[in-house]
Amino acid sequence: MSWLSGILEKVRETVAREQVEAELDEEMRFHLDREAERLIADGWEPATAHAEARRQFGRVRKAKERAREEFGFRWLEGAERDIRHSLRSLGKTPSFATAAILTLALGIGASTAIFSVLNGVVLRPLPYIDQDRIVRISHTDQDGDRLGIPDGGYFHYSRHASSLDTMAAYLEMSQPITGADRPLELGVVIATPSIFEVLRVRPLHGRLFTEADAEPGAPDVVVLTHGFWTRQFGADPDVIGQPLIPGSEMEVIGVLPEDFEFIRPEATIVFGNSFEQPDMLAPLTMREAGARFGNFMYQGIGRLADGVAPEAAARELAGLMPRAAEEYPGGHTVASLREGHYRVEVRTLKESIVGRMAGTLWILLGAVGLVLLVATANVASLFLARAESRRREIAVRRSLGAGMKVLARASMAEGVVLSVLGGLLGVGLALIGTRLLLGLAPSDIPRLDKVGVDGIVLAFAAVLTILTGLAFGSFPLLSYARIDPQTALGEEARGGTIGRARHRARRLLVAAQVGFALVLLVGAGLLVRTLQNLRDVDPGFNSANVLTFRLSMHGLYPSDVERSRILLDLTRSLEELPGVEMATFAGDLPLDGDEWRDYVAVEGALPVNESEMITALRVFIGPGYLEAIGAQLLRGRELERLDFEGYPEYVVVNEAFAEQRWPGEDPIGRRLMQEANSPDEDVWYTVSGVVADIRESSLMTPPEPTIYLPTVFKPDDSYSMFVQNMPVVIRTTGNPTAMFQTVERRLRALHPEIPLNSVVSLDELERRSYQQVSFAMALIVAAAGAALILGIIGIYGVVAYLVSLRVREFGVRIALGATPGHVRRTVLKEGGAIALLGIAVGLAGTLVLSRVLASLLFGVAATDASTYGAVSLGLLAIVLLASLGPAQRATAIDPVEAIRAD
Repeated sequence: MSWLSGILEKVRETVAREQVEAELDEEMRFHLDREAERLIADGWEPATAHAEARRQFGRVRKAKERAREEFGFRWLEGAERDIRHSLRSLGKTPSFATAAILTLALGIGASTAIFSVLNGVVLRPLPYIDQDRIVRISHTDQDGDRLGIPDGGYFHYSRHASSLDTMAAYLEMSQPITGADRPLELGVVIATPSIFEVLRVRPLHGRLFTEADAEPGAPDVVVLTHGFWTRQFGADPDVIGQPLIPGSEMEVIGVLPEDFEFIRPEATIVFGNSFEQPDMLAPLTMREAGARFGNFMYQGIGRLADGVAPEAAARELAGLMPRAAEEYPGGHTVASLREGHYRVEVRTLKESIVGRMAGTLWILLGAVGLVLLVATANVASLFLARAESRRREIAVRRSLGAGMKVLARASMAEGVVLSVLGGLLGVGLALIGTRLLLGLAPSDIPRLDKVGVDGIVLAFAAVLTILTGLAFGSFPLLSYARIDPQTALGEEARGGTIGRARHRARRLLVAAQVGFALVLLVGAGLLVRTLQNLRDVDPGFNSANVLTFRLSMHGLYPSDVERSRILLDLTRSLEELPGVEMATFAGDLPLDGDEWRDYVAVEGALPVNESEMITALRVFIGPGYLEAIGAQLLRGRELERLDFEGYPEYVVVNEAFAEQRWPGEDPIGRRLMQEANSPDEDVWYTVSGVVADIRESSLMTPPEPTIYLPTVFKPDDSYSMFVQNMPVVIRTTGNPTAMFQTVERRLRALHPEIPLNSVVSLDELERRSYQQVSFAMALIVAAAGAALILGIIGIYGVVAYLVSLRVREFGVRIALGATPGHVRRTVLKEGGAIALLGIAVGLAGTLVLSRVLASLLFGVAATDASTYGAVSLGLLAIVLLASLGPAQRATAIDPVEAIRAD
């Protein structure tokens, strides 16, 4: 209906204009008649009196013109006239208009598509009141690992930190629910009641949980999110006061509003199972008695006091940390905190959510911005060529009295008309491009559901369109200002050639295009090499034909021993299926981003003090796990089913751990203890085997010392976090995903109460580990390709145009004996000079790009000379090839015809 609104607006403007014109006429007649009546009363003849009144009052037309200017009609009329003239002029040169519109559409569309992602992920505000005051509170250690907060830290900080208005702690977990038609796995946030105060949330129905609900022994209550309430209960308000499912002890006490979002920092993983939004929130019971400053398992979130910056809050909490360790003993001491270089980190919630991806998205927007600059330079070059071809027209208009203001307005109008047409087409391309980007984007980019072409994105496109049009519309003005009407008309009459200095601007524009293309091509080259290096990395396992999924077992069985027995029996049963070679389980999967580290000591080298303690990555595994994922056993044996039947005694270490602790010695039979900060109470394990290094964290992260432990390693204690959401690993003889339905049927037959989730092949997990790099690479390669095409078009156009201006010169040279090779070299030298200037500018620009791209690179330096050299030489060759066509035409010039035409 926008066309109808436009018509109605035009009608309103016309009616308003006619009304003002009528009022002006009436006003003028009134004043003339009054003056004439006064003169007649003084004895003047009526005809003479009216003439004198008009003389004294001034010319009516000029007065009306002044009135029109006051109302702005002259400006509107001038703008409308310029736009009509621009449309007629562009209609006479359809090739020029089409080339410019398509070039601009490409640049504006690509920039708008990238901005739509940046806006949704980074710029769009969070749905919280005073979002900048909500902060994430965490700790880091000497290795730079980001940790949560301990329960002792929560109690101490929330009680003593004046920089915080309020503070909350929470855990994320998946909760299986049985008793429904099928087992459900719900995403649950277990939080202190203060979380609602931090986020300033009020219920849509019912109430929120309070401190009384978090007391030990209180009834189990939950607050549902709006999405889960709608999906599971059909938005029935009578669910308040009812059990979550029939027979459940969990009572629904409230429903959160539709606009509530629980936005988690850095796509937090819930023991390996991620969820977009929780299904419900439940109270977290934390007992201050027995709390200690030693287990950083809780997520911390707070609301800053008014006027307090995150840095100031971090400084205050850093001062409170030693006192918290003293008040809540049993974990870290003041000395261990100092020796381990523990720090408090306070970041705004938004920074902690998007900080990881913001840099990448800004890089991509900058890359596409370069494409827009190339497109603008291309169109500006076209405008300059058009300005040269219109010298006679401009000379005539100036000789007839047209000033630079009129010419500037006309040129700007033409530029804006072109950019608006290009922008409209570009928005259409942006709609398509945004969908493509969402399809390519890594799954761990937060807030992707907020990405779209909305009002803000359209406003960005509109501003970009207008500024672009004004930019290249202003390029011809300097050329117009230098035109002398008599000289220009004389040149036209004599058919004279045009000086080389006049085209310096076009050469510089094309050189800039080449420079921008070089920057993008270098970035693309570095990312292509990075992706190739990542694919060449040996992850330490064979991901082919391996299926993984997770079993959500939290709360279903009373102990880890029982859960472990179920897993052992289930995997043995799965191995009986045709097509299954091996079936086992683990606490973590390689490359899934879920890591656990702990202090480890070896026999004969017990730490004397805490500074001598070492940490190692710990991975909990099932029997035959290392063989199932295709890891290489270097010596000894891995953990077998017998190691899980009784009291676990054996572990496997990786090569990095063996080299670190027993360099040049055989580690088989050596003993170590895990959780070595309590040597007198811990359990000793014997090393049964050494496995080749596996990249557990990411392909970009070198392997670190790792120990592989039995999943249930102390049957008399509760370690439920390790047997909650267990990955099952199945090596198949064929396509692993094709086996899933068979596996699921067996699982349902044996344990219909266990939900399963996160079905993915190990191949896919490996691909995801470099998905962010491949995403950035795909976009920068596309941007570089677009810039290269536009640059080739620009170079070809300017060289061809320069050849056309030197037809007489080349004709004379050929007539005087110049060979075709000499003429060809002259033209190629012109193109080569432009290319070298652009390459020099581009190489300077890549120094900035190299710093920005450094975080995405792997196995290649940001200033890699071979990449820079190969791209520069390749670009120079492409430019010379683009110049070859005009050079060949120059050699075919007929000297007689060229001189005669002149």
